[in-house]
Amino acid sequence: MKNKKFLFFTFSVFIFFSLSAEDVSLKESVDSENRLRLMTYEDEYFIPEGKNGDSVLINKAGKIASRSFYDGSNRIVKKEIWQISDARNSQLSEVEIFEYEDSYDNVSRKIYKTDMSEEITSYNKKGFPVLSELYYFNDGEKVNGEETEKTKYLFSKRSVSYDSENRVLTEELTQDKKIDLKKYSYNEDKDIPPDFESYENGILTKKVIHSSASSYVEEIFFDSSYSVKSYFDDGNRKKDEYFQNGKLIRTKKYE
Repeated sequence: MKNKKFLFFTFSVFIFFSLSAEDVSLKESVDSENRLRLMTYEDEYFIPEGKNGDSVLINKAGKIASRSFYDGSNRIVKKEIWQISDARNSQLSEVEIFEYEDSYDNVSRKIYKTDMSEEITSYNKKGFPVLSELYYFNDGEKVNGEETEKTKYLFSKRSVSYDSENRVLTEELTQDKKIDLKKYSYNEDKDIPPDFESYENGILTKKVIHSSASSYVEEIFFDSSYSVKSYFDDGNRKKDEYFQNGKLIRTKKYE
């Protein structure tokens, strides 16, 4: 299969450089049984694989070409981005792999790869992302003059949860041994923004509670003993209250 796909791409690269830029008419090529083997229009090329209903869509603009692979249900399963310097030289720079559960059309998992990184994103059945892991590659070590295979390490991880109305409930980002967590709670009045809490490594750092769309109280916690509570009315800051060890120590009012 790899050789077959390589031949498809080699043939396509030849076409890229054989057709003139002025030729923008639709062209079709068929085999002896009148089955479509190649269709071109401007710089877009469609090449059916002819196996299990799979197909490949090839696009080229300048020195960048993409190949999109579709399964028998017309779902994209892979996309490749190629950098093309000439008809003999090309380099694969990006790859996206799409996975599905059973007959669902929504993607259940997507893998995005470059030479430097790999990002793996999982989705729920409604198509919303629930987990994203970003990896970076370490350069391979040289052994007896030859470079070993690159290894990857987890750089960051983000998870998201939703309520029954597909609204974000929590967002958690883990990076460099630091965990940032955001929590949202929604009002019955949908015109009022959600209340909000932010945590760093399990410690509350910020809280926002709305009484209307533009009136709210914002509280910021600087450490375990010091905090500032700010009151906003119609978007205007009205008052700050400064607390230490839970005791009000100063108040500042705004005109």
